Amino acid sequence: MKTTTLWAIVPAILLAACGPDTGAGFGALTPVTTAATAAPSAMEEEAQIMAMLNAERAKQGLAPLSYNAKLATAAERHANDMAAKNYFSHISKNGAKVGDRVRAAGYCYGFLSENISGGYPTAQQAVQGWMASSGHRKNILSSQVNEIGIGTGAGGMRVAVFARGC
Repeated sequence: MKTTTLWAIVPAILLAACGPDTGAGFGALTPVTTAATAAPSAMEEEAQIMAMLNAERAKQGLAPLSYNAKLATAAERHANDMAAKNYFSHISKNGAKVGDRVRAAGYCYGFLSENISGGYPTAQQAVQGWMASSGHRKNILSSQVNEIGIGTGAGGMRVAVFARGC
């Protein structure tokens, strides 16, 4: 199997909990190795993330999160928007926050939180990064949420939206 090495620029704005801490700073080149047949599809990766997050919840005696298509739409749109417009933030370039994105997708929520990740080569590394961050871990292990939507975008952008509906 032929493998190609790609170079991705890691933005300085990546928070340690949201992206890998390479310690290299802005403009650093990080090698990412991919194999054409090894990369999971977006749907497979999103299923992997959901399984990993539910496994973390199970370790704490929490109920698994249910997939919600509207939350997934909001997450996917944000992941794609960040990738397309080359930014990394919980606030979209147009000023929209997670609540705005979720309402635009047609979901009524009583509780809501969001994890974003960029720069991790694999979904497993992204989830490990979230679990190593107290704020992201709190979102994953919250007893106030019962649904999740996950979106993936180009360049390793990943978004998880956690919620409890109205």
